[in-house]
Amino acid sequence: MPPDILQQFNTELTSLLDADNPQARSLLAFIRRSLWQYNLQDRISVIDIFVNAYLRGVEQLLSPSGKSIQHPKAWMRSTTLNVIREHARHQQKECQLSVELVDESSQRLVDDSVVEDNLDAVAKAFHRLNHDDRKLLELKYLQGMSWKEVRDKLGKPNDSLAALRKRGQRTLDKLRTEYHEIRPPVDRPDN
Repeated sequence: MPPDILQQFNTELTSLLDADNPQARSLLAFIRRSLWQYNLQDRISVIDIFVNAYLRGVEQLLSPSGKSIQHPKAWMRSTTLNVIREHARHQQKECQLSVELVDESSQRLVDDSVVEDNLDAVAKAFHRLNHDDRKLLELKYLQGMSWKEVRDKLGKPNDSLAALRKRGQRTLDKLRTEYHEIRPPVDRPDN
């Protein structure tokens, strides 16, 4: 790889750090907005994202395959978004692991009889629903079908998916109401 390619890349990206450059302000605003969109604004800085993307560019230019970067400014924009997405996925995995750990520890804290009583109440509430509502919930939530598959299985190909989703939401609301009639919420004293 000719050294001038890396030098050209560095020159173009250095211009993106100039506060008077409108493209620089646009890119940095894009990174800031994307961090907010992925709720990462408090976890990582705009400049960290920029540097991470820059290092990927240098690595790509120096790699044996020597892929060139034709439009460094456009490449930086897409690469910074990819870096942000990777951080968001990593954060989501951390949160999911935390929830799983909390679930595991809280499962040990809940008395088995309470769990059985709640499951029994859900089953009774489910059986209070009419046949069509039970079938809809069974297909969607117990068998994990998509709304399109549920529509086809119910034999109503002319129904809109939006109407079917709304019916599913209303059916869940009915189930919740029935459950709370069987097992009213317990008032907890304030701490």
